[in-house]
Amino acid sequence: IEPDNVRILNELGISYRENKQLDKAIETLKKAIKIEPHALPSLNELGISYRENKQLDKAIETLKKAIKIEPHALPSLNELGISYRENKQLDKAIETWEKIIEIEPNDLASINELGITYREDNHFDKAIETFKKIVEIKPHDLASLNQLGITYRENNQPDKAIETLNKAIEIEPKDFRSLNELGITYRVNNQFNKAIETWKKIVGIKPNDYISLYLIGITYRENKQLDKAIETLNKAIEIEPKDFRSLNALRIIYRENKQLDKLNETLKKMIEINPKDLATVNELGITYRENKQLDKAIETFKKAIEIEPENVLVLTEFGKTLCFNNSYQEAISILENAIKIDPHNIQSYSILYKAYIHERNFSESINIVKRALIAKPNDKKFLEIKHGLIKKKFWIE
Repeated sequence: IEPDNVRILNELGISYRENKQLDKAIETLKKAIKIEPHALPSLNELGISYRENKQLDKAIETLKKAIKIEPHALPSLNELGISYRENKQLDKAIETWEKIIEIEPNDLASINELGITYREDNHFDKAIETFKKIVEIKPHDLASLNQLGITYRENNQPDKAIETLNKAIEIEPKDFRSLNELGITYRVNNQFNKAIETWKKIVGIKPNDYISLYLIGITYRENKQLDKAIETLNKAIEIEPKDFRSLNALRIIYRENKQLDKLNETLKKMIEINPKDLATVNELGITYRENKQLDKAIETFKKAIEIEPENVLVLTEFGKTLCFNNSYQEAISILENAIKIDPHNIQSYSILYKAYIHERNFSESINIVKRALIAKPNDKKFLEIKHGLIKKKFWIE
């Protein structure tokens, strides 16, 4: 590469960006701008690279420089609008796309982006009006019909959403986006059979679409068709064994259905995919405990504590498991630590109270009742225990 050739540096930067080598893209485009500070294409590409690299403030700063050089540069204005939106500066994003539409009233892509931003800012009526403008200009524009349908749904107008998305599907029966959004709308509207039927159309066209199979599976579950839900979710996992969502949906069904062995197996698969997922490791520990496999439960909770040593939920479940294992002294130590981290965690007090009773340390068990009622003065369970202790004349204020 000729070191002073801005055009070649710019093309190399684009190549790096398209290849997801964003740091190299940024470094290369900065070299181009150092040679030619007013090189509009390089500034624009640098702004895009910053945005894709999640450096949104730098993206905005760079794109503003490009617009200062050429105020009517539509690509830079469009990228600036997207960067503002991703940075949650929705008012500025709206202002930017309104400028573009002033310059080019029929720029459908920018009108579409403006509609999306209105919707994200909860201006549903304005979003609907904006998408309708595109449909007036281009009645068969699938993207706009799709966005209009989504907006009707989010504005609690499910009938209009369904009507609009069906229009899109009439134009293109194999439009996956519109079919998917129609399925979501039916499901949100509790029309589970129609939702399933819609996603099945996608699977008919794309048999390996595990995302649609996942959606069918969770809808079967909501429709109380558990066998079909399990069968469908397992199909999704056959296609994509690392699909965490489908595994998690299976986990929920197995938990609700008390199928502990299958739940155990599913949780292990989830941990293989993400060994540091605390919620999954914690639930595996609970499942081992429920399945009377206390040694494995204890081992699993120790792994969970390695992931997050001060997680009160994990410490409490670990303490409970140690009590099941008659390891009361160790349980007391773990539960006291949980209360030290969160003095208002009433479940830890409850298990700790029982642990002290089992250890026949009655004075400390009474002290736990007092500490629990300081933490939560109106706790019904501990008030009942206090009342019983008063009746037996064991309570001393």
